[in-house]
Amino acid sequence: MAAAKTKMGDDEMLDLVCWLIDRYDNLRSAVANRAAMVVSGDAIFLAGVTFLLDSVLSAGVQFSQMTRIVLILSIGANLTLLALSIVYATNATVIVWKTSRATLSLRDLPQLLFFHPRDSANSFDSIERFEDKFKATTKKRMLHYALGELLLITKALHSRYEILRKAMRLLLISIAPFLIAVILLFSSFF
Repeated sequence: MAAAKTKMGDDEMLDLVCWLIDRYDNLRSAVANRAAMVVSGDAIFLAGVTFLLDSVLSAGVQFSQMTRIVLILSIGANLTLLALSIVYATNATVIVWKTSRATLSLRDLPQLLFFHPRDSANSFDSIERFEDKFKATTKKRMLHYALGELLLITKALHSRYEILRKAMRLLLISIAPFLIAVILLFSSFF
């Protein structure tokens, strides 16, 4: 026997959309926390690379030409990868560059009054106009605004998460040149 389909009313849909918007705000915070952990990992590796560089520069050991070249390339690659990882992780945390409807492939998205701060701030110059528009907005239109905001923040969250993934990949890749430099450095002392 088929399950009976029940349709949500406008009030229930609006409540659900508002809950989802709140949920995405929590997910955005989780991405920021993960990005902060990546930056912490970057900082630890950066300290290690700095130690390696200092060891290479101050070592009384004469390195062969090939070892010196590989050490310089390894340390340079590591510094480059860590710098890029920091930039991406920071961008995932705060989205330094402007995120607009165009960058999120939502060019045709109309103004999302009351749910999107920039749209609301640009549309009203007085509390009276804001209040009049708010009171005149139907449930159906309010739901439309809320759904537009939900779509916008969903795409923005996805963008942040993809940027975070790039930062994490760069951090993980930076382990390889770091290990190469450590192995070469220690093998030169023994």
